[in-house]
Amino acid sequence: MFSPLNETLTVNALVNIKMTKTINRTMGMSINDDSMYGGLWLPKLSVTTLSDALVYEENGEYLRYLPERTSLIVDMSESDFFVQNTQEPIARRNEIIFHTVLFSMLCLGLFGLLFLLVKLLIVPVVKFMQQRYFARGMGSSDNGEDDDIIDKVIEEEVEKAIRNLKQR
Repeated sequence: MFSPLNETLTVNALVNIKMTKTINRTMGMSINDDSMYGGLWLPKLSVTTLSDALVYEENGEYLRYLPERTSLIVDMSESDFFVQNTQEPIARRNEIIFHTVLFSMLCLGLFGLLFLLVKLLIVPVVKFMQQRYFARGMGSSDNGEDDDIIDKVIEEEVEKAIRNLKQR
């Protein structure tokens, strides 16, 4: 970086380093939480008179040999400005709770609407289709015998209840 090709280092080389502050401020999740601060120093290098081009301009000749003494001056200074980066949470805790409750209510409402649609539209249509297209004939013996037995049991129970009422 500091060694150009085919040139020698000048007698007095100067390297300027400007340091720039970068401050990071992180806000808390809730308003009462403390802010956290952190920072970095970012260097910016500027190099002057590292080659013998200046000597050539002043004296009209290049330095052919390395001098006995070479001074390398490093100047560090702080820049006139700083960079501040503020990081805040996208949503605070109370907002997250509110949106969670709101989303839960939306889900419950959608499930309620789905339940109503099933009970009011789909179940009656299915029952109608069963009665219309899948009902058994009037003379089928499968359910007829069972229905007769059930009717007899119901009649017997009703007669018992009537007798008990008359006896009292």
